[in-house]
Amino acid sequence: KIIMCYRNSKNYADNWISSGYSLWFLRASRHLNNARFILHTSSEVSGTGFLVHRDIINRQGGWKHFSLIEDIEFTVDNVIHGEKVGYCHSAVVYDEQPTTFGQSWSQRKRWCKGYLQVLRRYGFTLIKRFLTGKGFSNFDMLMAICPAFFLTLAGFLINCAAVVIVPFVDVNYILPVLSDVAVAIVSSYLFFFAVGLVSGITEWKKINAPAAKKIISFFTFLSEICFRSALHASYGRGKDKGGAVLLFFALGVFFAIYGFFIAPLIRLAISRTREYQADASAALLTRNPGALARALEKISGDCKVESLDEHASMAAMCIENPLSKRGLFASLSGMFSTHPPVEKRIAVLREMDGIR
Repeated sequence: KIIMCYRNSKNYADNWISSGYSLWFLRASRHLNNARFILHTSSEVSGTGFLVHRDIINRQGGWKHFSLIEDIEFTVDNVIHGEKVGYCHSAVVYDEQPTTFGQSWSQRKRWCKGYLQVLRRYGFTLIKRFLTGKGFSNFDMLMAICPAFFLTLAGFLINCAAVVIVPFVDVNYILPVLSDVAVAIVSSYLFFFAVGLVSGITEWKKINAPAAKKIISFFTFLSEICFRSALHASYGRGKDKGGAVLLFFALGVFFAIYGFFIAPLIRLAISRTREYQADASAALLTRNPGALARALEKISGDCKVESLDEHASMAAMCIENPLSKRGLFASLSGMFSTHPPVEKRIAVLREMDGIR
């Protein structure tokens, strides 16, 4: 009597914020709600695009859920009353995700407060029903609304305490402790990178974005998770919550910067690969790779287009790199170039001419 749809996004490619939201909801649809449906447990109503039988509304005496996350509250309340939320993978809706940090921050604050409202109201009932054998869905919904940052914060504080105390006990143990902290950070990145990667690969054809932006979003996905964790931590209690907020926020900034550094390298690498593919296609079309090699030699002698120095994004549209080769980036083995070295392209074409 309650069915949740597949939740997609129409502005995935806008920036790292919208792509982070989109990947998160794609993951929830494909790997959470779909899995719950296969296991014959209850899915979760989240956002727009769900169907409710009027018997459910009549039984409740109208719509009675008015927390800041009324969709999740609606799910939890119905699970407690023995209802199951179904899932229809072929019914697709397209949300529009936030594109600015301010929008995201305000929305996340509202959601975090809403999760605590629902946990306070239904948490003990869910625990009681699960322990008395009333269904796995009760435990599942409890985990969905329970702020997981408490465990993360506890682990962080234990590690910080170890860093402070251990040197007074045995200085030889300080490096292993720091090593464990570093491994934890790297492992977290790799884990969430894998989550974004798996979701992106399985839903590749359904993501409305160019291939390069899809790949880039896998690297920036963790920054979205860190900002989400910072907001959850901000609603914790205790004198240490400020440190947790700063930690997650700093990690979010770090991974966002990391993603923006990796992103242009990926875009440029894809551009260089396409140049080789274009040369191969031209050789196949003309059946004369030797002539193409000679043409590249002539073009490379004078390919500079100074007017494009201020419009570098157009460089990938040219046959040879039209930008003036100057500055630090010019010496980094073509890593920051939209085109591979023309000498290598000529060598490949001549090799093809020899094979022919």
